[in-house]
Amino acid sequence: MTAWGITFPLSRKVGLLLGSIEPLIELDVPVEAVHRGTADMVLTGTTQLEKFFNFETAANASQYLFHHPEDVRFVPEELPEPAPVTMAFGKEPIQFSGEPWFPIPKVEPEDGERAPVPGAPVVAEAIE
Repeated sequence: MTAWGITFPLSRKVGLLLGSIEPLIELDVPVEAVHRGTADMVLTGTTQLEKFFNFETAANASQYLFHHPEDVRFVPEELPEPAPVTMAFGKEPIQFSGEPWFPIPKVEPEDGERAPVPGAPVVAEAIE
C-alpha cells in the first residue's frame, strides 16, 4: 500500500501536496495527460488547508519539527513520540545506516570500460 498523498510545506504560506495517481487511473485519464500536468492545480489557501498541512506535518515528523518562531501557536500541544525508524521488514524495525540492504551485483567492464553501477544515473561524457 502506498501513500494517498505526501505534504511538503515549502514556506509559511506555500505547500505542495503530491497526490496518488490511482484515482486518475480509475477515471481512465491517459498517462500522457498526467505527464503534461493536466491534473495539476493551484489552490488558494484556506484555513482548512492550513490546518491540514500543519496537522500532517506534525503527525508525520519522525524526530524534529521545525517552525517559524511566530508560528508556535500552530504547533499542536501534544506531539507524537520521536520515531526515527519508519519502516520494518517482518516484525523488527530496521534503522537505515546508509549501507545497501541487498547485495549489489558486480558488473564486469568490457575492454577497459568502467563498470556501470546498477541503479546509478546515466552520465554523458564528452568524446574527444
